[in-house]
Amino acid sequence: HRGYGGKMANWWENKDDPDSFKITPLNQFYNDEYFKPEHHLNQDMIPEIIETISSKLRQYNVKTILEVGAAAGWFTVELIKKFSVTALEGSKFGISKMVLNDIPIQSIIQHDLRQPFNFGKFDCVLCMEVAEHLEPPFAGTLIRSLCDSSDLIYFTFCEPRQKHVHHSNEQPFKYWESLFQFYKFELKEKLTGKYDRSQGYFFRRKIG
Repeated sequence: HRGYGGKMANWWENKDDPDSFKITPLNQFYNDEYFKPEHHLNQDMIPEIIETISSKLRQYNVKTILEVGAAAGWFTVELIKKFSVTALEGSKFGISKMVLNDIPIQSIIQHDLRQPFNFGKFDCVLCMEVAEHLEPPFAGTLIRSLCDSSDLIYFTFCEPRQKHVHHSNEQPFKYWESLFQFYKFELKEKLTGKYDRSQGYFFRRKIG
């Protein structure tokens, strides 16, 4: 595990990298060690992040949410206090952590995001710091699935600077915007919160 700074942001497409072009088994890459809270954001930030996002969601009259790539349920714990949430996660280790975090099992769906999905329509889809984790060939699959799930999507991502071993597809905003535009979505507004996940983008389905 080389962690932060151990690889260049484009390591997946670098033929000289031993892990280039690999489609990695989900539970091997995202194991129990990965989901330890100390490897991620400061947990004390989470209520403020969710409140920033929630205040905007209330303006959109959002009641039901599909949280895509819910990891260990760190955000889900706060979201379910305010909305009806379905949490989508691929790794069995993430699922087990969600259960330990008291996320109701009936609110959890296990699904590999590299495969298309459509679990019905929601008022909003949240996809926060997830897209860069999928190998590049699956970027379009993810965005198409998000667009199939709601007319409103809140989306955050890591720019090509973090250089993390789990980030196989760090891309600039224009890359993701182009994919949303292909599926007839347009940028509605940018959220300007204090932390990364509250500095995302709302995309909405074009009318007409």
